[in-house]
Amino acid sequence: MLHAVVGYPFDASKSSSSQEVDDLVAHLLIVLSFGYKRKPKNNDLGFALKCVLLNLFNVRLTYPNAYIFYSRQAHDYSSRRISFRTLIRVVDGLEKGGYIETETGQWHGTAKRGERSKMRSNRTLLSLYAEFGIRPSMISSLREHSLIVLRDQDKQEIALPDDVESRVSLDQMRTNLVQLNGAIASAFVGLHIPDEELHILAERMANSERPRYVDFSKKSLYRVFNNGSLESGGRFVGGWWQSIPKEMRKYIHISHARHPNAHRRVAEIDYSAMHPSIAYALVGQALDFDPYDVSSALSHFENFDSRATRKVAKMTLNALLNAGSIDRGIKAIRSDLVKLRDRNGVQTGKPYEPPGCPPIDKLAKELLELNHVIAEFIGSGSGVRLMNIESKIAEQTMMSVVNISGAAVLPVHDSFLIRQSHVEDLEKSMRNAFEMVLRVPCKVDLDPMESLSLPGELPEDASVMDLHHQRISFEKSASTFFTMWEDWKVHNVGQPLS
Repeated sequence: MLHAVVGYPFDASKSSSSQEVDDLVAHLLIVLSFGYKRKPKNNDLGFALKCVLLNLFNVRLTYPNAYIFYSRQAHDYSSRRISFRTLIRVVDGLEKGGYIETETGQWHGTAKRGERSKMRSNRTLLSLYAEFGIRPSMISSLREHSLIVLRDQDKQEIALPDDVESRVSLDQMRTNLVQLNGAIASAFVGLHIPDEELHILAERMANSERPRYVDFSKKSLYRVFNNGSLESGGRFVGGWWQSIPKEMRKYIHISHARHPNAHRRVAEIDYSAMHPSIAYALVGQALDFDPYDVSSALSHFENFDSRATRKVAKMTLNALLNAGSIDRGIKAIRSDLVKLRDRNGVQTGKPYEPPGCPPIDKLAKELLELNHVIAEFIGSGSGVRLMNIESKIAEQTMMSVVNISGAAVLPVHDSFLIRQSHVEDLEKSMRNAFEMVLRVPCKVDLDPMESLSLPGELPEDASVMDLHHQRISFEKSASTFFTMWEDWKVHNVGQPLS
């Protein structure tokens, strides 16, 4: 059952090189009387129509009744690849032709809030998708910017440096990204859950405090650098798996072209205390203890909870490494904790420590004493520098795995997802990459990926018949996953649809 209004923002990067999609666009350009008597070539209207059609098709993969939000205000299109007039012409034409439902946004002055304009496909358009054979694998994201993005201190995108040294470095980064994206593009990466659970996830993410979206067409990585420098930031972003909640990553399955008929769960490996480990390495030491464990100094506090305290300690130390001063770091962590407490209610803004955790100022004091060796990095705004080194290690790690086995590696900042059969390759590559960049060893942690709570897997002692019936039942309940998997096999491996 679908419970809420779910809407995805219009994505101007949606594209397709499929002949079937081009044929659908050409058909609608004529049917909707846009003034074209023959198949258009490289025209703005055709480009915009294709993009809208792909948005409407793609959103239904995760939530059948989902809307696409868009703006009917001209000033929102100053930097878009699609102009305001062209997009509105397409939307109005599709509505007039009976292919979509729309609702115009409104501003509620008394409540000081607005509702965005929205559109969604109807049965007529769905039938047309089927008639022209439109499939999920035909959708891609044509990036509006390059594989490397540089932002200034105001987070505005700026031109990349053009000196000789930077050009050589950027060319190598692009070459590596093309290879990494090629490995991911050739693999199937899906979320192995029933459709009902997928719909619940889409609702939860789209209607959260910071809306996020499940968009399976987003498989290409790019890198984002900050503060106008290629030595600041540089993380790999862009993959749909980075947007879903951590607890859902265990349901990701991967298939490779060499074994297309088998999809397997991923394993997740992360670096233990990544940013503190980098900071210690920069002063010539390997981190051989838990930098977040201050329980021995704080256990005398009433109702002390070591697990809760360590969780907050981890947040606090990393905030202190990122902040420009210790006071700012403590203020930031207090703000994060208030949001964590009040995520589902009214934010009061009052100071807050989770139950069982000592006061933040006491916690911060003990963390500073425990980690005095890296004092120069605390409260000095070192986060973007540490992030840059982290991104170099990530690049080395993923390139090593791809060169060893060609396996798709899915980065999530300081952790990586990989098909379970390639865990050893990934673990070895992570250790080697860290030591290659920083000249000291490190610790990596394999997430145990606790047993699944969703249908689809039975106990080891289950009979063959039980397994068969369960598999059939799960395939019916998880039709989105299996439809996309079968479609991938046709598109990438050349197998006929079953």
